[in-house]
Amino acid sequence: MKYSRYIFALALLFLLLRPTQAAMTDSVQPIYNYQWVSQSDYPNISQSDEVNLSLKIRNTGNQTWYKQNQYPLHLGTARSLDRPSAFKYSSWLSDNRPAAMQEDQVDPGETATFEFTIKFDNSQTDTLSQCYQEYFTPVIENLTWMPDQGIYWNICVHLDASSVYSLKQYPVTKIIDGDTIKVEYDDNIESIRLIGIDTPEIANSGIPEQCFATEATLEITELIKDNNVVLISDPNLPDRDIYHRLLRYVYLPDGTNINLELVKRGAAYEFTYNQVYNQQLDFKQAQDTARQHQAGLWHPQKCNGIKYPQADPDSFQCDCSKTCDLIDTCQEAYFQFTECGCIYRDADNDRIPCEKLCLN
Repeated sequence: MKYSRYIFALALLFLLLRPTQAAMTDSVQPIYNYQWVSQSDYPNISQSDEVNLSLKIRNTGNQTWYKQNQYPLHLGTARSLDRPSAFKYSSWLSDNRPAAMQEDQVDPGETATFEFTIKFDNSQTDTLSQCYQEYFTPVIENLTWMPDQGIYWNICVHLDASSVYSLKQYPVTKIIDGDTIKVEYDDNIESIRLIGIDTPEIANSGIPEQCFATEATLEITELIKDNNVVLISDPNLPDRDIYHRLLRYVYLPDGTNINLELVKRGAAYEFTYNQVYNQQLDFKQAQDTARQHQAGLWHPQKCNGIKYPQADPDSFQCDCSKTCDLIDTCQEAYFQFTECGCIYRDADNDRIPCEKLCLN
């Protein structure tokens, strides 16, 4: 009997101390997480287009999501969090909240849907980048952001003449050569290096003039004439190059892309330096067409596509293992560097290979 009473007392104590189901539920750490399910395609738009986007995510946490309560689930701008978006539309909740979820309630394991409209607005910028990566992340308002899982749309905005005309224009103060100009830029004189092209070099500091250098400079001079220009950046490239020149597409007010036009006329080579730029495909196609039609420097009686007028291209062979000490002439150094892609011939990235040869 004594032992029975003892066991009964222990059992009663256990029951009193055991947490209730409610208490156990309250002690569970809340988890807000999700899994990407699907989204609408990347859009290509003009400045006047209104495009509808959609996103579906699955609730993989342990908390219910709500459309309307003290902690509603919204879609927020990311990278950086809460940044204002250039694609805000009038139906957005705010500059950085495109939408609330469509469903009133989404329990763990269920799927939430976001639908919203975008329209490009360039009223706050003087330059226009053609393609943007717009990142978004779900946020439980007044509580927490969910993990950034890299949800984004690649949105390409197509320029037309009217949209270029609406952007700020800059006076050109000097033509340096076929791919570099100077402009009056925010009370300063800035050097502008045209994106995506490389024109033959004019004679400078002992560097021999390359074939078609004078003609390329005349071509860009003829294109610009007395016009102001519009400067457009590329989101894939840095703002400036290693010489602190602004990297820009240069447009005329009528919408003409001067960079591309020089390639079309055979006055410039397509040029990719380190990073792919947005309009690379158009530039490469323009170069192929110019070569096929023997335009400008591609003409056999001009340069035949070779920058070295006195060099027989058949006399050189690509050999990137050949160091500057084994190269006999500046012409061959430029051939190995430019035509063969032997970038290590230019140790200091000044676009002058084997300087003992080419600066003497």
